[in-house]
Amino acid sequence: MRVGLDTSAINWLADNPRSASIFLAHRASGDFTVVVTPEVAEEVRKTPDLERRAVLESALSQYFPLAATHLGRAGSAVAGLTIAATGQSEEQFDRLAHIRDGWDRTHLINAARHSCDVFLTKDKELYLKRRDDIQAIIGPMRVEHPQEFVSNVGNGEDA
Repeated sequence: MRVGLDTSAINWLADNPRSASIFLAHRASGDFTVVVTPEVAEEVRKTPDLERRAVLESALSQYFPLAATHLGRAGSAVAGLTIAATGQSEEQFDRLAHIRDGWDRTHLINAARHSCDVFLTKDKELYLKRRDDIQAIIGPMRVEHPQEFVSNVGNGEDA
């Protein structure tokens, strides 16, 4: 199983050490692999509060090396980790235009292109309001809150 992380999931894991330890233990056991792309790291690097940024960078460091992005943009800090965007990636990005945050659309497309089974986010727009829309556009990847995922995997369920 492959699990994609939104920047908000990195925040959540940083703020919930007990859940993060469960998450990391299951990852270490091979229950799943984690996909984090350069855009997530870029968002972390833009955190204005230096203390908070340090906490987030520490959490982020658990998921190196970063996976390549499928939606590299000119001027982005991801040039060395870019796979040429396919027409399908660009079309899906455009079809997700109703999602207000372009970063979220990029994270979703990247997770889908990396064949993630689950995408973890704290963004209610994504995991509550738009879950069905997202699946209709990019396929069967589930969109879940990190706590939902950790609770399922912690109970031995196929999260």
